Amino acid sequence: MLNFILEIIIGILRIVLPAIFAEREDTLDNADPQTELKNKLRDKIKRAGWCIVICCCLLSAGCFTKIVYVPQGTPVMLRQDIKAVKVWILDNNKKQIPATMDLKNGWYCVEMNDKEK
Repeated sequence: MLNFILEIIIGILRIVLPAIFAEREDTLDNADPQTELKNKLRDKIKRAGWCIVICCCLLSAGCFTKIVYVPQGTPVMLRQDIKAVKVWILDNNKKQIPATMDLKNGWYCVEMNDKEK
């Protein structure tokens, strides 16, 4: 049985080894340029490139903001003018009505407590 397996392995190696170590012919002249496949691949790469650029732009849009959490009830001073802020104002009857106003640089903002509302 061992001789039978050994003969099979030797036969396979006699066929495979010359094929592996044989010199290859230069087949560059015989190759088909496949221009259609080349163009399809180029188009796919271009589409993927634009997708990568768009994703990078969208993901980096929030990278330059800094968020600072302020404890509740702590006043903050505005660094710049803010236009058309939606606010609640009191009318003559002390009733809150919606309005818009411009907040100026240097003004302080603080949360109203329940008693003031």
